[in-house]
Amino acid sequence: MLILRSTTLGSFCAGADLVERRTMSQTQVARFLVELRDALGKLESLPMPTIAAIDGPALGGGLELSLACDLRVAGKLLATLLHPGASFFRH
Repeated sequence: MLILRSTTLGSFCAGADLVERRTMSQTQVARFLVELRDALGKLESLPMPTIAAIDGPALGGGLELSLACDLRVAGKLLATLLHPGASFFRH
């Protein structure tokens, strides 16, 4: 069994560093995304159960990371599960 969790209480994963991404060329961004998709695919394909222990925000790529796991368990401090394309959920 593999459990993914943050070492920081009250958080999970905020996703990509958008400030850093602005400094990357289109080629670097494309390569980063290919490598990220590959890593998430490998996580999904692991032969053992995978669990995302979510104790706070799981934003963008952090949400995708949790969705690549077999199970997701949310703690009491869970604040936000958002995906960039989910703006229609906001009021």
